[in-house]
Parts: sequence; C-alpha cells; structure tokens
Amino acid sequence: MRADAVPAWVGKWTSDAPMSTARKSHTATLLNSTGSVLVAGGSATSGLTASAEVYDPYVNSWSPTGSLNLARASHTATPLGSGQVLVVGGHASGLPTNATTELYDPATGTWSFTGSLNTPRAWHTATLLDSGKVLVTGGFTFTSNPGSTSAELYDPATGTWSPTGSMIKARMWHTATKLYSGEVLVIAGFNGNEGALASAELYDPATGTWRLVSPMPSLHYKHTATRLYSGSVLVTGGTSGPSPTHLAAIYDPFNDRWTNAVPLGFAREGHHATLLYSGQVLISGGDNGEGLTVPEAELYEPGSNWWLFAGWLPGNGPGSAETLLHTGQVLLTGGSLGDAPRASVSRYTPPSY
Repeated sequence: MRADAVPAWVGKWTSDAPMSTARKSHTATLLNSTGSVLVAGGSATSGLTASAEVYDPYVNSWSPTGSLNLARASHTATPLGSGQVLVVGGHASGLPTNATTELYDPATGTWSFTGSLNTPRAWHTATLLDSGKVLVTGGFTFTSNPGSTSAELYDPATGTWSPTGSMIKARMWHTATKLYSGEVLVIAGFNGNEGALASAELYDPATGTWRLVSPMPSLHYKHTATRLYSGSVLVTGGTSGPSPTHLAAIYDPFNDRWTNAVPLGFAREGHHATLLYSGQVLISGGDNGEGLTVPEAELYEPGSNWWLFAGWLPGNGPGSAETLLHTGQVLLTGGSLGDAPRASVSRYTPPSY
C-alpha cells in the first residue's frame, strides 16, 4: 500500500523542513510560551555537538539559537515553571558521563551553567515534580556496575542539587512517570548485576523515600511508559536481551496491579510514546534490533485496549526525539540511518484534525 493510499482514519505523516544540523541522541523540548520546539545537543556527523536550534511549527522553519556550553548527547531536557529549560548530564566529549547542568532562557536564547549533579550520569530520567523541583534518577554513572540507585533533586529557586532517597534497585534505560498523586513511578530498566529488570518502585516527594510496588509481568529496558487520562500507566516494547519485544502492559496505581495489554503490532526498542489530546497513545520509531528503524507507527485505544495502524514514518530513525505540539500534532526530529545522524523532520497529524 502506497503512503498516499493510507486511509484518513490512521492520521497523516508529512516531511517538514529539515534541521540545520543532522543529529541523534539529542533532546527536543516544547517551549510553552511560544509553542516552538528547542532542539539541543546530540551526536552530529563530526561528533558530539553543542549546537541548538528552534523550530516554529506555525511557519515550518528553523532558526539558530545559542549553543550549549558543553557538547553532549543522551542527556535530558526538562521545561521548568519559569519557562526555562534544564539540561542535565549526558555523554560529553571525552567523557562517558558528566555532572554539568545548564539552563536555557527562551527570552535571550542563551545558556548558562547551573549547579552540578552530585553524580555524573547519562541514560537517566528527569521528572518535573508538583513542587517545581526536578527529580533525576539512576542512569549510567561509569561504574563497574552499569546502572545506579542514586537520585537527586534540582531546586530552581537556588540552582542547586541535593541528594534524595536512593532507589531500591540500580537501573538505567528505565522510565519515570509522574502519577496524579504527585508520586513518581520508576519502571524496569537494566543493571549490571541482574540484567533486564521487571521491578517497579514509587518515589514519595513528601518524604523523599522509595517503596517497591508490584513488578511488571515481563522484563524490559529501553521501553516507554505513558500515563493515560485514567491515571493508569501504559508500558510498551523495549527489550530484555538481544531482540526487541512487542509486549505491552498496564499498571493500575490505585490497586497496585499489572495487566497485560494487547501486544504491539511491531516489536521495537528505544521508541517513542506520546499521549494525544484524544487520549490515544502514538507509538513511533524505535530500533528493530538490527539498527534499523521500525517505519510503522501505531495508535493505542485505551477504551478498547486495541492497536491501530498509524501510517509510515517518512524519515527519521533510531536516536530521534518526539514532541507533542500545542496544535495536537507530533513532531519527530533527527535520528540515524545506520550510524549516520539525520537532519530529517516528520510531523504526525492525528485523524481528528
């Protein structure tokens, strides 16, 4: 079936203006004040890059902005209540991990260093709490046991990091999802002692402590976790070894219970999951286990616990970044073709638009 013959009810993918820099393992963050998207860092053709650029989805154009102070990849980027964006850790030139963090000011288009992490890390998670602080968990810390239990908090009021309670399980390539309660659910991941994990634990911001909850039905890392409108959390794909999986599961935080969901149509790891305004979840991209992207996108229907085909990606590849726009559309940037970073940009328009 040709791309132009895909029925309208699956939504539509289009190719948008490419970035000025080909990149993978970067971040792409929605700037709430303008609806633009900030793309920062990543691995470019010539190595790690500090470059950043801003995409205006209303006119389909890119413009340069201030560069990061440190070239980095596999970092996190979190929009703060102030409108600034906090970039944390990642791989840096000559360093498998680093402890530096930076703030982007959309008003001036400039970056400034802020407080340093207590533990250098990459492949970690960063979650904005209801208090306005940012919780960073786990990741690769370049120790003899890949995966860490450490967690710390960033306070935007003081620009400083402070340790908080350590996770019960060391992990990297995990997920962290803020629940309606304000607690943070950390799911699965990988560590050097146990390999792939099924365990899950909850962080209580009021006490700074963690507690184990029911483990997943299967082992996962490089998966996704998405909070649905119901408050439940949908986990999809990932891997537990040499090949990606198509398995999916749903966690009910009100009853501490997991149930198996209908499996994905296509096994994938390192993919994206975005909750749409409709309540559906868009799954796109990811690695098929052979270094190639999975071109088919899928839509999860929570009401019927079913997957719908959602078209073919026109570009992009593993290592891309995905962003929900104010318009309700989804922007996919960069990625790789083989080992080569890509500048391609794709946009998904849901079927209701």
